[in-house]
Amino acid sequence: MAHLEFGTGPCILLAFALAACDNNPAGPAPQGVFVTTNATAYAISSPPHAAFVTLENRTNGAVTVRRCLAGNSPVDPVGVDLVVEEEVGGAWRAVDFGFDCIGAGSPRADAVLAPTEAALVLRLIAPLPGRFRVRVGYGVGVDAAPTDTATSATFVYR
Repeated sequence: MAHLEFGTGPCILLAFALAACDNNPAGPAPQGVFVTTNATAYAISSPPHAAFVTLENRTNGAVTVRRCLAGNSPVDPVGVDLVVEEEVGGAWRAVDFGFDCIGAGSPRADAVLAPTEAALVLRLIAPLPGRFRVRVGYGVGVDAAPTDTATSATFVYR
């Protein structure tokens, strides 16, 4: 009776497993400040489904995030630091919520994000179908005035 012995079998198997692992990721994670949502499509239903909008700081330094509607932002063309836009007839237009929660001269409801930190900046429920995106003003550094904006990918309510 022939008997095969594989004394080095587990070692060979381990070598194959290690060779199959890719220790080099596809590439470095993108750097910068990003606005993301928890989905790309939401159902208009009862109970309604909310879009959760998050701002992610993928930089090596702190960023100050504007978390409240405020008029007269120096970097946002529609004059607010956080804006929800809806696509209407191929053009993006700011959604008018009918209020500013604080004035431009009042203390701001800011959040400082440390490197690689994320914060929820908006929870949106749309009562009608539409295509939306969100832009958020941010400044580089602690308590920095906004100097740039980050824009989410388009998401839809159907």
